[in-house]
Amino acid sequence: MLARRGEPRGIRSGRHGVAGSEPGCCHFLRIPWETLAALCQEVASQVHREYRPEVVVGLARAGYVPAAIVASLLRRDLVTLRVPSRGLDAGPGITPETLTSLTPLVFDRRALVVDETNGSGDQLITAARMLRLAGASDVRTLTLFLQRSGHHPDYFGVEGEGHVLQPWVAQVILD
Repeated sequence: MLARRGEPRGIRSGRHGVAGSEPGCCHFLRIPWETLAALCQEVASQVHREYRPEVVVGLARAGYVPAAIVASLLRRDLVTLRVPSRGLDAGPGITPETLTSLTPLVFDRRALVVDETNGSGDQLITAARMLRLAGASDVRTLTLFLQRSGHHPDYFGVEGEGHVLQPWVAQVILD
């Protein structure tokens, strides 16, 4: 069954071997490389069937690796975008320079914004807005991990709560 616009599509089971944290600790989801690859393959296949973007936009930093894998699987151009946060280092926000640099990369193209998780959704919403302002013909969003409390992307890999511990971070922390 194809997803209708506005209904996020993804996996709601734990079949990808996402490992939880130890009891009594903060809730972290440890993601092995094999799981990351399987999730990227699955969401890329779904996006290919339903949307066929012309450019993949990876949100720096955590969204870059999943976006690079998805872009490679879809054989699409990859663009990296740093979206200003609302924290202390928020910076100037959406600047004319940012839009000017994005325009030749996304103008009149269908864009897929990829991030690791949806969190509050602010990053995805801002990125989609930036791409529309830069002239993208259509923008959809994808996260590998959907948190129920956040903004729902158009596509997602698995649904759950907690913090994601990416394989490249887990190796450094756990070694």
